[in-house]
Amino acid sequence: YQGLSGEPVAHQERGFAGVVYDYDDGLDPIRIRFLDVDGRPVARADTGVATIDRRYDSSGRCIEERFLDLDSRLVDDRRRGYARTLFPFDENGAALPPRRFRARDETASRANPAGATGPTALLQALHEQTGVPGLAVAVAVRGDVVWHGEVGLADVATARAVRPSTVFRLASVSKAVCSLMVAKLVEDDILTVDTRAGDLVPELPEQYRDLTLRDLMTHTSGLPHYEARDVARGREHYVTAVAGLELLGDRDLVSPPGAAYLYSTHGFSLASAMMERAAGKKFPELFERFVRSGAQEGGVALESESANSGSRTRIYEGARGHPAREIEREDFSYSWCGAGMEASASSLSTLASSFFLANGPLGQVGLG
Repeated sequence: YQGLSGEPVAHQERGFAGVVYDYDDGLDPIRIRFLDVDGRPVARADTGVATIDRRYDSSGRCIEERFLDLDSRLVDDRRRGYARTLFPFDENGAALPPRRFRARDETASRANPAGATGPTALLQALHEQTGVPGLAVAVAVRGDVVWHGEVGLADVATARAVRPSTVFRLASVSKAVCSLMVAKLVEDDILTVDTRAGDLVPELPEQYRDLTLRDLMTHTSGLPHYEARDVARGREHYVTAVAGLELLGDRDLVSPPGAAYLYSTHGFSLASAMMERAAGKKFPELFERFVRSGAQEGGVALESESANSGSRTRIYEGARGHPAREIEREDFSYSWCGAGMEASASSLSTLASSFFLANGPLGQVGLG
């Protein structure tokens, strides 16, 4: 708003002089901020709202709206009487009645539902602080889950809650599971940590052939992590780990093997191909023989091969302080070992606990 001479002026009833709209990559307005005459954040005089946050699904539909005060806390719009709205849709995409919540109800349910204490209260606080749609935690001792907790939503658009069987993408936690698989193959004398990649996958480009399993698993191979050329990753499906090396292709090493630490998902892609060749089995079969739970609801599984679709979370991205935005699910078959697994929190913790129960507490492999 401007005066007759072009100077900023505050609206008499609304109490703000300007509005800033922040957009996501799909040009959806994800944040609306109100400013005073000096360009500083201000709460509207008529509503008490300083910021409006919106969340959209992959189709560009608004699925959540939140009203925030100057401290980024939920605040009831004084005219409307609520602080947060969910806009759910049914399986056919038809809009369902909105669900509205007051600030005090939302804060109480998130920070301390039903008088929660101990780990449950901590879980709720973590959910509030991170702003992620939902999360789950499980603790297993000697192969049995002794505590689990879930909070938030697995699917914001339909308001589907996170449950004990809800399956999450493991992303790079897949590397920890892969490390257990490698440890078992080494124990069974199928592989050694000093096995050369070229001995098992001789068709590799020359610069990769002398890389050892130790180099790959400790991120000291010199292989780079994702590069600009990898922008199209996740669009192809591969039936074997060796076939997935197509994405790795022929690229230069960043440093000599063993010379420096450089985190690399591509290194684990090559490691999984070595495991496949050494065992003489396609990686999905090798994985299932190790895990033996992929057919169970919520079981540890290869994301592109599992039947967990009905219990999966949707996939979201976003930085702290910004609403999470739903994105399309990629196909990680190019690096099952590096990023391609999924599991419920209970299944993952049970796998780790059972492994150490079977292999003793003094092993040199950890999961984390």
